[in-house]
Amino acid sequence: MKQEFKCKLCGKTFNDYVSRRSYMERFCSVNCSIIFKTGIKRPKEIGEKISKSKLGHEVTLETRKKVGDFFRGKTYEEIMGKEKAKERIVSQKIKNKGEGNPFYNKNHDQTTKKVMSVLKKGKTHEEIMGKEKAKKWNEKMSGENSPLWLGGYSIKDYKKFTNLLKSKIRKRDNQICMMCGKHREKMKTALSVHHIDYNKQNSIPKNCISLCMSCHPKTNYNRKHWKVFFQNIMKEKYNYNYETIIVEILNA
Repeated sequence: MKQEFKCKLCGKTFNDYVSRRSYMERFCSVNCSIIFKTGIKRPKEIGEKISKSKLGHEVTLETRKKVGDFFRGKTYEEIMGKEKAKERIVSQKIKNKGEGNPFYNKNHDQTTKKVMSVLKKGKTHEEIMGKEKAKKWNEKMSGENSPLWLGGYSIKDYKKFTNLLKSKIRKRDNQICMMCGKHREKMKTALSVHHIDYNKQNSIPKNCISLCMSCHPKTNYNRKHWKVFFQNIMKEKYNYNYETIIVEILNA
């Protein structure tokens, strides 16, 4: 059953199925939805391309419900059988390999990148890709499978980097990220504790700082800059003297 709605952004009135409103959030188009959420306007030609592809293909609510109920929660194997599912996966890999991939030799434009960044910001892997895919991704990227794996030598370096020390560092920093200023109350996970000089054996308060999960990965690049940046913050906030830090590390 269709009903009249008013777009939250442009105020345009339009008719649509009642069941789709929770997904569309009462916007007359995907473009209005993106602009409302991100403040970024999508190129006109993208919207026109989507609209043209849907012309003359009206699907009834009953059909949508039947299709949704049939496929919901099922794998390829459950839908088409084990052999056909395997054949489909292999054929899709071959078809989409190299020049066969529809995105071959292409890049997202800056507008699309901004939209994707804003929509994903502050969300966990589970919220973005679902529980099962997030679990597979974490397994794929952990331990020896990780591109940052260095043989597991870092485990012994964390003996002094205890939960008690981390708790003291977070308490000292008032549960606030020292880079962006966000408080722990606004986060879904605890603050990370970062080694300012990137030496994991130097686990003393002067060499540790609280960072949120969004800011911490940024410190993996341009390390010299971040080392000086964080030391200056600690000097100003806690009056730490980094000229004597080497002596304190040796005696720790």
